[in-house]
Amino acid sequence: MNGHSTSHSMDSRKRLTPIPDVSITGNHTPYRVQKALVENTMVPCINAKPYQYTELLMTLPDLASYFFPRVSLTTCRAMLDALGITLYKPNNTQLQVLRNSGKCKYAAAGENGMALVSIRDVMAHMPQFKYMLRSGHAADEPPQAPPRPAHAPPPPQAKRARAN
Repeated sequence: MNGHSTSHSMDSRKRLTPIPDVSITGNHTPYRVQKALVENTMVPCINAKPYQYTELLMTLPDLASYFFPRVSLTTCRAMLDALGITLYKPNNTQLQVLRNSGKCKYAAAGENGMALVSIRDVMAHMPQFKYMLRSGHAADEPPQAPPRPAHAPPPPQAKRARAN
């Protein structure tokens, strides 16, 4: 091989890391959907570990819709994979809680619709996401001109062609 992969792009996509199922004792549900503040936006999340509400996950469709509304789920997933971010597959209890709160309406999105990403990873990698989208590395996004510094002069206006 000369460094190029011969597998299809779907094969090179990383698998979701499964969250192990837990046995529920008593009437308390070990998972709940709650809001968390990410990039000045309140987003719905679910706890990663039973009965512990400090490590939170959000669905891939929510990540895309809240922060990258013009980017497809596939492109959003590709960005996460490119940055080496671990994506999780919810366990059965989490899946039920997500369904009950209306977070699983993306069944048509297949695995992407069920993928969960750590809020900590989202916050840590937000500058890279924004850079990838700005510089046109994301397939759905048209490349954009870099932002102009406030002290830079405006770009010169095109001269009108002289009419003869």
